[in-house]
Amino acid sequence: LWAASARASDVNILDYGAKGDAVTLNTAAIQRAIDACTATGGGNVLVPAGTFISGTLYLKSHVNLLVEAGAMVRGSDRIADYGAVEGTPALIIAAGVDHVSVTGPGTIDGNGRAGNFQKGDNAHGRPMLMFFVNCRDVTIRDIRLQHPAFWTEKYSGCDGVLVTGITVYSHGNWNNDGIDIDS
Repeated sequence: LWAASARASDVNILDYGAKGDAVTLNTAAIQRAIDACTATGGGNVLVPAGTFISGTLYLKSHVNLLVEAGAMVRGSDRIADYGAVEGTPALIIAAGVDHVSVTGPGTIDGNGRAGNFQKGDNAHGRPMLMFFVNCRDVTIRDIRLQHPAFWTEKYSGCDGVLVTGITVYSHGNWNNDGIDIDS
């Protein structure tokens, strides 16, 4: 359905202070890049090679989170770093937006093997990897989704969803559904 093509207004998360060192918490830097991309009419938010630790990222309309080859967005191991929608925390949240996408060839890793997320149910705050609620024109393409702490992908009340060419490895914890479609 929708994924941005390369444009001059595309933004690189490194330009907003993100560090792919597998240590630094990059939530604020990546969110600033997403917000800046939206403010200029949309495009690609580029995640270059490296491992970028993050809490919840809120996708906006007309934004493609493009995780490049050799790049990984890895969920924080601290539940305090996550926001929620409909009472459920998630690493990537899109709520009430349109023309939004997550594309690869990189990886999004929920860090579900972290000790803080083991053997809890949703009431204990295990975050989903990606949660899309009441969105239109969603594309998930050519990305590796792995190790969610809870479910990998949930689409609730969405219209026009295309999921293609993805790899899902959801063995990071227990009760790790691959794709949940609701409403």
